[in-house]
Amino acid sequence: MALRQFDSLPYVPMLTISVAEMRALEELPERDKDLLLPYFQLRPWGVSHELDNTLSRLSDAYGDRPFLTDLCEPAVLDVEPRPVHRALDLLRRPDAAYASWCDFLEDQPNMIPVVQLGELDSLGQQVDRLLRLNRGLGLYLPAQAFGRIRDIARIIGERTTDGLDVCVILDLGQRSQDLLGTQATTVGLIRAVRERLRDASIAVSASSFPSDFVGLREQPIFERRHHDGVVSVEGGGGIIFSDRGSARAQKQMGGGGTPAPRVDLAGSSDWSFFRDGSGGPRPEGYIAQARAAMASAAWDGDLRVWGVQMIERTAGGDRNAVKSPTSAAAARINMHLHQQLFYGDAGSLYQTDEEWVD
Repeated sequence: MALRQFDSLPYVPMLTISVAEMRALEELPERDKDLLLPYFQLRPWGVSHELDNTLSRLSDAYGDRPFLTDLCEPAVLDVEPRPVHRALDLLRRPDAAYASWCDFLEDQPNMIPVVQLGELDSLGQQVDRLLRLNRGLGLYLPAQAFGRIRDIARIIGERTTDGLDVCVILDLGQRSQDLLGTQATTVGLIRAVRERLRDASIAVSASSFPSDFVGLREQPIFERRHHDGVVSVEGGGGIIFSDRGSARAQKQMGGGGTPAPRVDLAGSSDWSFFRDGSGGPRPEGYIAQARAAMASAAWDGDLRVWGVQMIERTAGGDRNAVKSPTSAAAARINMHLHQQLFYGDAGSLYQTDEEWVD
């Protein structure tokens, strides 16, 4: 028995525990939070010292709802590790079939466990223990694990009823328009999983969000087009849309200065970008681009979610609304999560529980 019925999920976003993404999630309508199922990799919250601060921020943003819970990769540090880094290192230890990870999860009743794949020899023991939590099971497969799909699926399949109550995430990573040419490969990966996990739900994830916006006014959401193509071949049963919540799969490194003020509009199938390249004062840049967004054909003022309100406030001259890359990203991600959750369902898209103040 799982905490969520995976095969009825409309959307499994892969979210990072960052300022922008936590704010975007926190400001979603409560109904949205009830319907989606986020995947998180536990990591330090900002510069905090304790893992409890990460858990508190997740609770503030998402309440006690279930979510898929994994571990981030070890950080490369050039300073003394903080207690949170040591706590995460302990959870990553493969000793006794990841006993520390399993112990931790036992005390977190809303976490749906994601299996750790560092030691396949003890994978069966780890899966047995995680299944005893009766919350369902997550299996995250990045590209480097694709060559082991059949072995991993076999081990899990031997311990479940054809993969029932298992949610698999196939992560295709950072992509561009080339994602559209990989549909046959993705179908092959899905079929490889289902050789042993016939009844598993499979979320297909990627990120095609761009890194360079100079001269870029719009772009299709390639992840959505890829998903639609895969479903047209394989059928939609148990295949769930997933992406990075409109963030990039790899964190961009610094060194290029502060990005030019930019406001993004999230549609159901396309992005629209409004970038100020004048080099003028930043507050006026955000205000001007918010006004340009609202004057564009892509603007949907009937979409009453927090991200839309933030752009409206900015266009009205509020310098405390969208005022930085972080607040702009939070508004974009909030709109995108809502759009993808109700993709193809216009009736639900415009029904929110938000209260609005002029």
